[in-house]
Formats: sequence, structure tokens, C-alpha cells
Amino acid sequence: MSKNVLLAISFLLSISLFIFFMCFILYKEYRVNKIQNDLKRQLADKSHKEKFSILKFFNINIEKIERKFLKAGINADVENIIFSYLLIATLILIIGIIINNTILSLIVPIVLGAMGYAYIEHKGTNRVIEINKQFINALIDIGDYLRIDSNLSNAIKNVTPNVAYPLKGEFIYIIKEIDSNTNILNALKHFDYRVNSTVVNTWVDSMLFANDKRANVSDLCIKHSAKVRKRLTQNEKLNAKLSGLKFISIMIMIILLGMAFMMFGSSPEFKDFLHEPFGRVLALITGISYTVTTVFIFRKINKEVTIL
Repeated sequence: MSKNVLLAISFLLSISLFIFFMCFILYKEYRVNKIQNDLKRQLADKSHKEKFSILKFFNINIEKIERKFLKAGINADVENIIFSYLLIATLILIIGIIINNTILSLIVPIVLGAMGYAYIEHKGTNRVIEINKQFINALIDIGDYLRIDSNLSNAIKNVTPNVAYPLKGEFIYIIKEIDSNTNILNALKHFDYRVNSTVVNTWVDSMLFANDKRANVSDLCIKHSAKVRKRLTQNEKLNAKLSGLKFISIMIMIILLGMAFMMFGSSPEFKDFLHEPFGRVLALITGISYTVTTVFIFRKINKEVTIL
């Protein structure tokens, strides 16, 4: 039996043992939590039920990652996604060791992780922009309903059928929380946490302030809508300018990649260099640098677009 096969078997055994012990701990904690939830079912707030987390068990905070998924409208167990990714990355590494291509087995998980992260960032940014646009008209309608009935919960319920997705889905979630005896102010805070938008955050803060000071909620909604409309108009102009920067970044990346392929195709020395261990490591560092730089630039541009 070859050395690579023995190494792969040892990797698989270690992973299997780790998964077994983690599942055992998870099952034990799940049984305890299930009994506690059954005993306190009538008193517990459904939106705040604590579940066992392996990462939290080891004091690893994944709140920022969870917020990115919520911002993108992806309602999934982030911990399961992280463990699935780590498992896939480990399997790719084992396969790379078996076929004697360790460099490729390191590059593929990094590329997959970067692509997944970029997709979530892009989806979250587009979703926030869409919600901000829909929120303008929704605020006007909410303000009109509040002139008739000062109950904010009823106003949101009446406006929801006329709102498009993705904002409609968020309003439906607010209504479900209210129907499950969650306070309207807490439901709005949860709404702000999920969407992670400056526009929504400012409005929720104004609603909390109005509740404390007994201010006119209807006027606040209409005034806030006018301010948001003005800022969104300015933001669209900024977006048009920053889109040009994205195009320039992509063109620079294409030119650099084109030059690299030309050198690879025309220079035997370059080919030989890439087949050496140091050459592969240098190519890996170069590829990571290109990817990280491009993602960083796009994130800065998207941040400028979404901050109002």
C-alpha cells in the first residue's frame, strides 16, 4: 500500500472520528434542549429559541456570516454550510494528495470559497438596493394608513398585499412575529437586523423614537420617504460612475490573465518554471492576490453604493 493511500486513509479516519464525536455531542445537547423547550413551550419566544451550536460550543462567533446570509435573503443554517464546505475542501485535498497534485487541491477550495462569498455579497447588495427602492412607496402607504388608524401593526398588514418581493417577504415575516405575540417594536428590530440596510435602520430608529416621545408616526414615515427618495436618486448617479470603475477593474484583470497565458504558450522557460514547486507556489500567490484585490475593490464599490 502506497504512502499516499495510507495518508488519505488516516485523513478519512480522523475526519470520521471528529464527525462521530461532534454528532454525539450534538445529539446529547439536542435532547436536553428538546426537553427544556417542551417544558417552556408556552412561555418561550419562538423567534429567540437558542439551539445548540458546535461553533458556539468552541466560542467561535459566526454572527457576521449569519447576517450576510440574512442580508442576501438566504434562510439557511450557516453552521451546516460551513461544515459542508470544510468537508468538501478536505475531500478535495485528499484527492489532490492521492493524484499527486497538492497545489490544485489547495487552489480549488479557495476559489470555491471566494466564489461563494462573492455570490452572497452580490446577492445581498442587490437585495438591499431593491428593498430600499420598494421601501419608499411602502412608507408613503404606511403613512397614509396611519392617518386613519394610528396602529402601526395594522398599517403594515394593510400595505403588505400591495408590496412586491423581497420587501413583501420581510413584511410577512413581521406580521407572523406580531401574530405570535411579539411586540411590534421588537419585530421591527428583527426586521432591521435581517435586512441590514441603512435606510431601514434609520426608519426603525425613528419609529422607536416616536414611540418614546409619542410623536406623529404618520408624518415621520412620509418625511422619511422623501429623504430616502432624494438619497436614492443621488445614489443612482454614484452607482453609474462606480460601475465604470468595476469595468476598468475587470479589463485590467483580463489583460493580466491574457499576458500570463501568452507567456505560458510562447515561453518554454515559463512552462518549466510553473512545473517547479516554487513556480506553482508563486502562481498560487499571484492568483490569490488577483482574486483578493478584485473582490476588495468590488466590495468597496458596493459599499459606496449601498450606504445611503
